[in-house]
Amino acid sequence: MDQSKIDFRNIDEYVASFPANVADILQKMRTLVHETVPEINEKISWQMPTFYKSGIVIQFAAFQKHIGVFPGSEAIEVFKERLTNYKSSKGGFQIPFDKPLPYELLRSIVLYRLAEEEKLALAKAKKLKEKEKEIKISKELTNCEDNEN
Repeated sequence: MDQSKIDFRNIDEYVASFPANVADILQKMRTLVHETVPEINEKISWQMPTFYKSGIVIQFAAFQKHIGVFPGSEAIEVFKERLTNYKSSKGGFQIPFDKPLPYELLRSIVLYRLAEEEKLALAKAKKLKEKEKEIKISKELTNCEDNEN
């Protein structure tokens, strides 16, 4: 089946569209992500399984001879020493179907990405709070000026 022409509504549909051996690998990866971060959300984004909390933690997809894992360029850089046995690019790496899944490496990457996304979310919340404080001060100053007139 040509997956590029299908609009998957969920990860179950995505996994079911592959032969049993590939579907099994995809399901094992999905389970690993959920066991590592039980409260993680999932969706299809860019036609691939995507796992997220406040932001995307990790994505993966099946190709002709491998699973592409996409944790982002920063994670690839951080884990480059542990990825030497895998073909990698700026934002992802490949796990050939004939190699075992690197469970501990994948868990470490998921936890790293989760921590990075949580830091980003906290920074955004802090920035928003500061902006709200600025707006409140600005309104108070405007009210003071209005009362003086």
